[in-house]
Amino acid sequence: MSYLSQSNSKPFPDSKTEIRHITLPRLLPLTDRTIRLIMICLVIFDGLLAAGLFVLACKIRSIDENLFYMAQKQFGPLSLSLPTAFQPQFYPYQGFLYIIPFIMTASFGYRGLYRVRGEFSFSEDLINIFKAVSISSLLVTMIAFFYRRV
Repeated sequence: MSYLSQSNSKPFPDSKTEIRHITLPRLLPLTDRTIRLIMICLVIFDGLLAAGLFVLACKIRSIDENLFYMAQKQFGPLSLSLPTAFQPQFYPYQGFLYIIPFIMTASFGYRGLYRVRGEFSFSEDLINIFKAVSISSLLVTMIAFFYRRV
């Protein structure tokens, strides 16, 4: 009582079947200059992201207050309200705004996240990102504690 039956389909193509070869487009090789340029762009992006997230965190902390002085700018028919300067309540945090991007990028560089390499592991990079963010958060908290003497 076997439930196995032989398949009627042919596993291999006949000699009449034409096999087409597809060529993929060749990618340009990465030179040392392009690798350095990619690394510099990553560092700049991470620094700007860290500073922007710090300002966003301060804005969320004091949600009822305006964090910036706003000015109306006219761009033809378009009128925008753009930030021009920080409010006085942000002045104690302004010193951190210049330090935080350096701490974040230094900790990411220390963990080896700016190495441009061919093969990589998402799990290793995720663990290294977690370690770098943990270290930099502890450093920022320590610097804030000593700076503000709280």
